[in-house]
Amino acid sequence: MNSDHNIIHFQISTSSNIVPPNKRLIYDYRQANFDGLRKKLNDMDLCTLLTNNGTECSIDGDWFTWKKAMFSAMNEFIPTKHVDPYRTPPWITSTILHQIRKKVTARKRFLSRGTEYLKAKFNQLRTDVKKLIKESRKLFFSSLGNTLRINPKRFWSVFKINSNTGTIRKSVSKTNPNIPETRLHANTPCDIATLFNEYFHSVYTNFSGQSSSPRPDFSPPLSSISSIVLSLEEVYLALQNLDPFKAHGPDGFPSRVLKECAFQLAPSLHYLFTKSLRLSQIPTEWKLANIIPLHKKGVKEQVENYRPISLLSIVSKTLERCVLNHLFLRIQESVHSAQYGFISGRSSTSQLLLTLHKIGKDLDKGLQTDVVFMDISKAFDTVDHSKLLQKLRDFGLSGSLLLWFENYLSGRCQRVTVHGATSTPLPITSGVPQGSLLAPFLFSVYINDLPDNISISTGVGLYADDTKLHRCVQNRNDALALQSDIQSLHCWSNENLLSFNKSKCKVLSITRRTSPLIYPYALGDHQLLSSDVESDLGITISSRLLWNVQINKVQSKANKTLGLIRRSTMEITDMNARRLLYLQLV
Repeated sequence: MNSDHNIIHFQISTSSNIVPPNKRLIYDYRQANFDGLRKKLNDMDLCTLLTNNGTECSIDGDWFTWKKAMFSAMNEFIPTKHVDPYRTPPWITSTILHQIRKKVTARKRFLSRGTEYLKAKFNQLRTDVKKLIKESRKLFFSSLGNTLRINPKRFWSVFKINSNTGTIRKSVSKTNPNIPETRLHANTPCDIATLFNEYFHSVYTNFSGQSSSPRPDFSPPLSSISSIVLSLEEVYLALQNLDPFKAHGPDGFPSRVLKECAFQLAPSLHYLFTKSLRLSQIPTEWKLANIIPLHKKGVKEQVENYRPISLLSIVSKTLERCVLNHLFLRIQESVHSAQYGFISGRSSTSQLLLTLHKIGKDLDKGLQTDVVFMDISKAFDTVDHSKLLQKLRDFGLSGSLLLWFENYLSGRCQRVTVHGATSTPLPITSGVPQGSLLAPFLFSVYINDLPDNISISTGVGLYADDTKLHRCVQNRNDALALQSDIQSLHCWSNENLLSFNKSKCKVLSITRRTSPLIYPYALGDHQLLSSDVESDLGITISSRLLWNVQINKVQSKANKTLGLIRRSTMEITDMNARRLLYLQLV
């Protein structure tokens, strides 16, 4: 057939960098000899090793001596193994994996030689593998119901194999800070880790160039806590209460070993903790955080859609637990009654009940209540350390304990690990240490004086950094009083170097009046948006205090969860297990 189109010849040269899977080296606890390890630790006498025959070492020197001795003993009694990063279904046993490898080898030989014998051998291996997988899968699901109560993680492993929510793309990007219209891209594991770390680091504020106004030196109104003396028993109990499945921090020391050998390790760690509190110093390695990016929502190729999960040293968090236990009574007595987050005996439910009961009573009287929802932008990451230390002093901490907190906050760094690559550490210049046990306490202290800036007739509720004001508004003067309280919060945020996210700060007028009083509330020079429906601590509140929106939301979520259970447990025949899942999740 004739054609007036000429043939175009071209050649494209391309290459792809295939990144081999990075197998992680972990301890194989199933093969561990913990009895032998305990005996080894008893014979080692770590306390004598740390005291170094009476010679005083630095806290860093003691920590690395302790860690080196521990890893040496662990490597002797706990074998290691490499773990493939790809998720293998839990019913695929080592025997099945061996048969799969034999099948792959037989297929390669058949394709290269093409004999009938090799073809028959490959077909037989393929049949055997399919049969083994089918039988193993059936056995796994039949036993799953029996072990659900004692080993729930085994059940949830079924969901993980079909989920890629935790995976990070092999190519990511972030907005170019110099040219906002463009994006910076990363394609290799090292570049991806660096890009994530730079983005997570960008939220911190460097206050070194800002001078805070000097405060008069006066004795705190509370009885001062200048030091903490730990007992051997409380260190042992803290080790005993560790979660053995918690991920380790940058030091690589697992919580499983700390818990299994708590009796043997308590004396040496008691020595380390006591020395840390006495010298007001934290080992440098305890100040390093490993960051794991976790996808929130949106496009997975954009780092802005991830939030950081911080992994810290388990040993450091054990010391934090001991310190927190000693400050428990002070926290219960001195944290403002309006704060319902992180305080024993208080919860989001109790705060909602108290607030909604007051609003409901006014609503039944035909009154209007204006509720202002305030959102502090990056609250935990932008705390000024110098101001926090001043507030800790006002809170009643002094002496070596206050100096310990100063050292605890200073010199901290973070690094990101993805796809087996780890970025260069970057300094943390502000905020409370994410992932630490002391972070909630420190943040509560930092914003403890926030409610003091609100007038008595305006209600205030705090849950961590979530803040709301509510006031019965019968006339313009009431609205002006609420506006004055909003302005007071604006001034408080400027004094404490925090900023409200103005786009997320909203006003909800709760009333049954056909013509409610509408007032243009403003935060600084920004007029706050009005809303008919607002979410507060997981509960959807409407302007007429009706619950149909909340009920529909809960019903929709329950139906989705029920559908997930039904699709994922079709092979579980144990009705008690299915009932338990329904009661726990739906």
